[in-house]
Amino acid sequence: MKLWLDDLRSPPDQSWHWCTSTWGAKAVLENYGGEVTAMSLDNDLGEGQEEGRRLVLWMAENNRWPSCDITIHSANPVAGEYMTGMIDRYKP
Repeated sequence: MKLWLDDLRSPPDQSWHWCTSTWGAKAVLENYGGEVTAMSLDNDLGEGQEEGRRLVLWMAENNRWPSCDITIHSANPVAGEYMTGMIDRYKP
């Protein structure tokens, strides 16, 4: 399973499971974490929505990591750098 987190941009193709919220992405990781073979994350998910960097923090706090590398496709450079740093530091 490939996991795509973004509220506006659609995944590259239909082989990706598209989540538009961190809550949806958390549910996928809780239920299928080891089956996630690709993961690409956005940070800014719309007004009033939890940001993608909160998902990365949750993954670190709960040791819920996919078995694959994680790509950040956020247009927010500060958040993208934060997310990449957290992944590099805490992902096994």
